[in-house]
Amino acid sequence: MKKLLAALLFVLFLTCVLSVMFRLRLVAAVSQNIAGLEVSHGYWYNTYEDVVTNVPYLRDHLWLFQISNEEDATGQPVVNPNITVFTDREFVDFWPSPDISDGEYRWSFPLELPEGFLLPTNAREPNYTDYSCPGFSAERSVSPEILAEPVTIQNLSLTFTLENALHTAVNRVTINIGVPTIIFFGERLVNYTVLSVNDVEDWSSHGNGWDANPSDISLGKTYQFEATLEAVKSPNLGGTPTAKPEINIHFAHWDDLGIIGTGSSATATHPEGPIVTVSADGDYEWHADVNYLRETFCFNQVVSEVVENPDPPPPYIAKIPATVDIDPETLSLESEDEWITAYIELYEGYNVSDIDVSTIVLNGSVPAQLHPAEVGDYDSDTIPDLMVKFDRTMVLEQILNSVSPSPEGFVKVTLTVTGSLFDDTAFEGSDFIKAVQPHAPKAEFTAIPDTALTGESIKFDASAALPGWNGTNEMPITEYRWDFGDGNQTTTSTPIVYHGFSSSGIYYVALTVYAPGATPETDSTTKKVTTTAIPVGGYSFPIKAYTTTKPLTIYLALIGILTASFTIAKRRKKQQN
Repeated sequence: MKKLLAALLFVLFLTCVLSVMFRLRLVAAVSQNIAGLEVSHGYWYNTYEDVVTNVPYLRDHLWLFQISNEEDATGQPVVNPNITVFTDREFVDFWPSPDISDGEYRWSFPLELPEGFLLPTNAREPNYTDYSCPGFSAERSVSPEILAEPVTIQNLSLTFTLENALHTAVNRVTINIGVPTIIFFGERLVNYTVLSVNDVEDWSSHGNGWDANPSDISLGKTYQFEATLEAVKSPNLGGTPTAKPEINIHFAHWDDLGIIGTGSSATATHPEGPIVTVSADGDYEWHADVNYLRETFCFNQVVSEVVENPDPPPPYIAKIPATVDIDPETLSLESEDEWITAYIELYEGYNVSDIDVSTIVLNGSVPAQLHPAEVGDYDSDTIPDLMVKFDRTMVLEQILNSVSPSPEGFVKVTLTVTGSLFDDTAFEGSDFIKAVQPHAPKAEFTAIPDTALTGESIKFDASAALPGWNGTNEMPITEYRWDFGDGNQTTTSTPIVYHGFSSSGIYYVALTVYAPGATPETDSTTKKVTTTAIPVGGYSFPIKAYTTTKPLTIYLALIGILTASFTIAKRRKKQQN
């Protein structure tokens, strides 16, 4: 009985030990930080537009080497990651720049890569370009596009139609949603979550997109993909940002290599040659996939720029683009007018009525007048404009302090208008104007030909001459005064005349243009024309003499035979008579 009890106690003890060991192994497995490696070779096309049609596009031919920190139970970063590529292929146009030595390219990143993030590097091979059709059409739409609330639910839609058959080696088609990333000074200012994706016939859905076997996709069939996303703004982000999610459409021959190693480093080989090693400080479970014949079409994320608050940040401020039209488009530096007017339009979803006029400045120093400031549709494009005015004297002073007019009397100037909405959203937009000082017209002409024969008609063309400016208006040229240098003069109202010279020599032809009201009213220029006399008796041309290699006696014999034949024929005719 005692032996049986002892045996039972031993079995119970062993069971406990094994259970603890199993749990320890399970914890160790769960605590393993999972990192990923992707090696891809193919073509990329990126657009900020919402429509891709099946017409030729210029695409980037790239190698992509990408390390990622996969979502796992650890939540730990990948520390100081490195990517090293060994290859006999020649790479150029790197992003970012690696350390290079004898077929080895090494990217080192002294940072901590957070969970759920990836770190891409890429390179091109020289003399590779691609200009071809994508083989499909697609359109993206997002509603709403602006994050007006602390938590915003966005609906993302994509229509996709495959119009050309895929390469037979392509074994995977993927559509992925890339959530917008708004990060400033290392702080994520908007947190995105994909709440749901719809079920689509012929496709399988996953957490952030859809996959399909190419053979299951029907040519010409339009597929509708829908997703719901949640965007949560950080309290450290002020204003109302724009955020439009990214969508990537991939075609590729895709090989999932699974786990390629554990520890601080691992290595994978691409079927086309490059050997890639990834490493980082710490212990990781490395997963890898490689693909080729890859074609990626990316609807880029559209997000607002973020700027620092004038007060010590945070909060940081979302900044949106604005369309600005400045009136007048040509600004005289000596004009006595009182105002310069700006018309401001905002991105769709924002309201110009929400602009705080007291925050508007031009080129960082000239404040907008508080009155008048009116909302209307001044350019008749159905988009509301806010009209504001700036003191012309202050604007001219700012321009003269920053630029110098060209010798022609004018300079192209960029005027930038900035300001804020009442919710602190910043905006910025620019327009170009021409700042002009009063100046004379500009004389210019060509002589065709500028070397001619005596008596030949020469075309004198002053079409390139420029009008003058009186400080307010452009003053056109009304007279072209020609002096041909041979005693002949003429004045015309049109820029083209014809003239020939009766004697050979060198003539200096002068043109004076007259623009009444300009300051000054005239300008002159001179060009040289050369004429050459025709020789007495006209021109002579060499005549080439031809010789033959046949003996002269042959020709003499032929002539003799012909002469004898003629004589005999003549005698017979006389005898007959």
